[in-house]
Amino acid sequence: MKRSENPHRLHHRARSTLLGVALAFVLVALFTGALHLRSAPTGPVAVKAPLPVASTLFEEQSEYQRPVSYLGLIKARRRTDVGFEMAGLLATMSVGEGTEVQAGDILANLDDAKLQTQKRQTEADLRRVGA
Repeated sequence: MKRSENPHRLHHRARSTLLGVALAFVLVALFTGALHLRSAPTGPVAVKAPLPVASTLFEEQSEYQRPVSYLGLIKARRRTDVGFEMAGLLATMSVGEGTEVQAGDILANLDDAKLQTQKRQTEADLRRVGA
């Protein structure tokens, strides 16, 4: 304390500080009470049913299998080119891609309508010449 300060003035300052702290405390208490009253339920409180509880029993397994699929292209180990002795339109296809075949199996047939017509004309010409 400085010698030049008045003891009466120090008492007044301490009293003002104490009143300020008390006033702040009262304001905080009033504000808290008002918030509590505002948030308190006004009507009957509804009792909520308890939430259902589900339980699951887990069994330890020594192994498991998971289905797996992959995208890809499968190529044959051997490739064979197939062709005809003469050109023409394909009439039937007896087997599909990937079908296993044996030697001598018919794989496809050409449209032979033109050949049948030529055969009939040739037979007619032979009959005419021979007659």
